[in-house]
Amino acid sequence: MNIFRLQKSDGSIVENPTIEGLLVDFRASGSEVLVHEGALFRNCKFIVGKNSRICIEPTHKRGLINTTVDMSGVGVNKSLSIKSGTSIESARFAMANESHLHIEIGRGCMLSSNVVFRVTDGHVMFDLDSGEILNKSRPIVIGDDCWIGSEALFMKGSVVANRTIVGTRALVASRFEEENVVIAGVPAKILKRNCGWSRTYIDNYSVDS
Repeated sequence: MNIFRLQKSDGSIVENPTIEGLLVDFRASGSEVLVHEGALFRNCKFIVGKNSRICIEPTHKRGLINTTVDMSGVGVNKSLSIKSGTSIESARFAMANESHLHIEIGRGCMLSSNVVFRVTDGHVMFDLDSGEILNKSRPIVIGDDCWIGSEALFMKGSVVANRTIVGTRALVASRFEEENVVIAGVPAKILKRNCGWSRTYIDNYSVDS
């Protein structure tokens, strides 16, 4: 049995809701998709595997656009959490064919177009002597109030601290625990420190605002 719920702002629950712009495709059993009232979608698809969970809190008014979550194939106990106030122009969350995969996107984030999260390599790389698997998945965690540039790619084990700016086409494959930095490049590294950002357009920005 799968559960698809809309949690309204008064705490009440709507079972199996119809949510404009969102298609949920359960491919196995034991999973839950929870969407909070105020989450907005346009051309989004969630493909959900076995014993997995997706939780979407109320989004920014831009909503989630052209976003695919793929938890298909083998593997169980996968989870995706997108916290309140976040917007996505387009993204793919690649979470297929391995168990215990986890991605978390923090509050108030702004993701540009064609951002990709790959929490698993999918296929096995192993040590020839011991047979030990060398490339098991590790969670991806994006902190609060991060701005992610277009075509950024996040690999397994990526951690980005609060108020980080991630440059266009950055390849993020490690932990960045310092806040208020700009990271960019292949692989990504810190380029600037003590940086803030705003959704305000440049022509409308003033230091006093």
